[in-house]
Amino acid sequence: MLSGRAQARAKAGDGPVQIARIFKLAKDSAVNARTQAVYQLKAVLVTADPVVREELAGLEPPPAPAFSG
Repeated sequence: MLSGRAQARAKAGDGPVQIARIFKLAKDSAVNARTQAVYQLKAVLVTADPVVREELAGLEPPPAPAFSG
């Protein structure tokens, strides 16, 4: 409206859509952080002493977290 008298109100930003958006952002960030941590650990193992590598060779990776949605 050109007269400067707008009738619409701005969104509050605290509804269920905003909550879902923030939850997805936090989830995506956690997944990315976990992935980076795994990459870093693998890089450390590649360059570690053979004794340390042999010691850690039998370890199984932890199960991936179950995310719904």
